[in-house]
Amino acid sequence: MSKPKRRSMLAPQSLPKRVGVKHNDWQAASEQFTLDSVCVKLSTGAKSHTYSAPSGDNPVARRLRRYVLTLSRYELPDAPKYAKRWAVATECVEAASRIVSNYIYSDAYNDDPSVMTTHIDGLATMLASAKPQSAVVYKAFSLIGTDAWDLLLNKLEGTPIHHVLASTENDVDVRLDAYNGYRDIRKFINHDYKRYRNYYAIREYRDLCYILSRQADAATHAQERDESTEPSKTKRGDEHGQGRRPDITEVGEGWMDFILAKPELTISHTGRLGRRIIACDTGRTIRDINRMITDPDKRIFSRKTRALGGVVVVDASGSMNWADRDLERVMSACAGATVLMYSDGDGEGQPNAWIVARQGRRVRHLPEAPGGNGVDGPALLYASQHLRTRRSLPIIWVSDGGVTGRGDVSSAQLHREIERICKRHNIVRVDTAGQAVSMLKRLQGGM
Repeated sequence: MSKPKRRSMLAPQSLPKRVGVKHNDWQAASEQFTLDSVCVKLSTGAKSHTYSAPSGDNPVARRLRRYVLTLSRYELPDAPKYAKRWAVATECVEAASRIVSNYIYSDAYNDDPSVMTTHIDGLATMLASAKPQSAVVYKAFSLIGTDAWDLLLNKLEGTPIHHVLASTENDVDVRLDAYNGYRDIRKFINHDYKRYRNYYAIREYRDLCYILSRQADAATHAQERDESTEPSKTKRGDEHGQGRRPDITEVGEGWMDFILAKPELTISHTGRLGRRIIACDTGRTIRDINRMITDPDKRIFSRKTRALGGVVVVDASGSMNWADRDLERVMSACAGATVLMYSDGDGEGQPNAWIVARQGRRVRHLPEAPGGNGVDGPALLYASQHLRTRRSLPIIWVSDGGVTGRGDVSSAQLHREIERICKRHNIVRVDTAGQAVSMLKRLQGGM
């Protein structure tokens, strides 16, 4: 007997009715295949709510249907009404709903909604123009909380609008995290028992809209302000500007090109990998009766647990002194760890990052690293986007905190970008290999 085909449909009507709408009737409107085109339209009257989502049993279609289901619970009904009440654009309210949905989707499904569903090249071109339209800026804001947002910032690095976009993400994170906005929205937006609590969530949407509206206005005039504040190219008393020396932070601004090498992993390792058995004080079958005497906690039962593994990103600059023995210690703590080391390379076009361990195998000897940094930011982004197989997998960055870009020169902008990347992708920095080993041990099976 053949197996029944898997149903590829969306049923938001199976969830409880939303607060502020009169019914819970839904119908499909059309099929859309990109993140910015899928949508829901909540009716405040007698008409059915509608949704646009793809059918089909493939990863992209399932990802978009899950995202639409998230939108059906967290998009504000009657966005024009709130836009008029708060004196903001309707696109601003819609962008705020999308940002909230991005974060909630990532937490609920351990997935990123923008993977294989978003194309940012055209958006980046429009944002880099002299005066981008506000609708384009809000379209960009709707990607906050996804990997596509990080890629967009990388493409716009060096443009006047880049700083505005980066500060927008920081303001949004502060609003949602530090002021418990994210908690109030998740807890109260669909709260129908005490309607006044629903107001708490609406208030958070309002404050988020105020941030986006202010930053959208700054983004549309970023080019004008950049030109008006550009310092004069001539010194006083020197009409030709001869003898002017550039500030040290202007030299080598930005990261070096990230060039990855994958050396052959010839040595297998027998460290902790996969399922393990650990002792516990509750269970059905006694495993180690001798623990009644030897263990103060009397953990005579056992349970199976799966080691998390992890991604270790290593700053291989001269100040870190990373050696073969350090890699051996990491692999002993967790053979399932993926280890990426980086430096500034031997020259233009030469590799500056190496995957030296993965899936229980490692290189025989570490490659020679020149000793600089150069690609701290791109290395961390590559680890989070390509080496992390699931969002729960920890990323540990072994570094002294010093970051440099082109020309091995550091700047405040590079440090701000590193802080943003670490916060966005939950990357933990440690100073030494020993600290990395200790953290990996704690993460493996509850040690």
